[in-house]
Amino acid sequence: AGNGVKLEPLSPQQVQQMEPEVYCVEALHSPRTGIVDSHAFMQALLADAEEYGATLALRTQLRGGQVYQEGVMVELESVDSADVFTVEAQAVVNCCGLAAPRVARSLGMERVPEAFYCRGSYYALQGGLRPFSRLVYPVPEPQTSGLGVHATVDLQGQVRFGPDVEWL
Repeated sequence: AGNGVKLEPLSPQQVQQMEPEVYCVEALHSPRTGIVDSHAFMQALLADAEEYGATLALRTQLRGGQVYQEGVMVELESVDSADVFTVEAQAVVNCCGLAAPRVARSLGMERVPEAFYCRGSYYALQGGLRPFSRLVYPVPEPQTSGLGVHATVDLQGQVRFGPDVEWL
């Protein structure tokens, strides 16, 4: 792949040797794909960021701000103390989930994409069964959203299927 991910085409027979419960016409194997402990990963990213002078401000609300040609100014308020402080930066990453469009508009952004809300559910395989040892993804169907319902084996060995897609 052009992004540096190594993919190997597999025949149905090769897939059956790796994952006997997977039936397919053909497959792509990504030998470097896996799962991570997301909490530990976030802690490691925070440690790296703090090493470069970043500060994590928990329980802090955005009151407003403005985007300038040379950077961004945001005004924040502590939920606990109502203290207000201003932060200036060359760039701000808006990772506010469902609130991202509202946050972008509060910073004076003019071209804010429309939000489309959907949710997905995961379903756990019960009874201690573990038919797969790897992540298994279907080829996404044309004109649908997401990656399709796939099988994930978590760090505890539990198999989950999902997510489905429900537009809200």
